[in-house]
Amino acid sequence: MVIYKEEFNGAKRKTGSQVNPFDRVIATLPDLTTMISQTYVSEIEVNKVLPGQKVTMTIDALPGKTWTGTVTTVANIGEQLGNSESKMFEVLIKLDGINNELRPAMTTYNKIIISEYPDVVYIPTECVHTGADGINFVYKKNKTRQVVVLGEMNDKNIIVKQGLEEGTSLYLIAPEESSKFKLVGKDLIAGVE
Repeated sequence: MVIYKEEFNGAKRKTGSQVNPFDRVIATLPDLTTMISQTYVSEIEVNKVLPGQKVTMTIDALPGKTWTGTVTTVANIGEQLGNSESKMFEVLIKLDGINNELRPAMTTYNKIIISEYPDVVYIPTECVHTGADGINFVYKKNKTRQVVVLGEMNDKNIIVKQGLEEGTSLYLIAPEESSKFKLVGKDLIAGVE
């Protein structure tokens, strides 16, 4: 496989192209035994990304298949990309193993595993409500407001350290007449403060 060098305007070098004496590369032969995925992480999240973290990857051109890799490099300086208002930091991911289906310049979707929490109870963040006193609770289907002690969270889910058991049915939004729901789990309030 030969990859022709791109000019500054994005066109590939071809017969008749002007070759700059300071940049005499015409084409490269990629090493397909080591694949690197280049992605960008926002300045808000970049401090969570570290070399050595595991990554799961999917590729748009090969639906239904998943690959694994490891973060190798996180840029120290951010860049302003055209589709983002915040600074973005380049992250390089080395894929595990060799795969003949992959080609250079394929579009990848990378999930960097920041941390793992086995055997925890977690719920959608929308289920958690906060009272005027600052205490977190959830509305249970048995018409109670259960005080909960919360743990780590992401943009979709939050870990419940105490107050809920697996399989408990909850309201996603506050139900009608929620003021009539009895508050339970007051003994957990000390653990929240």
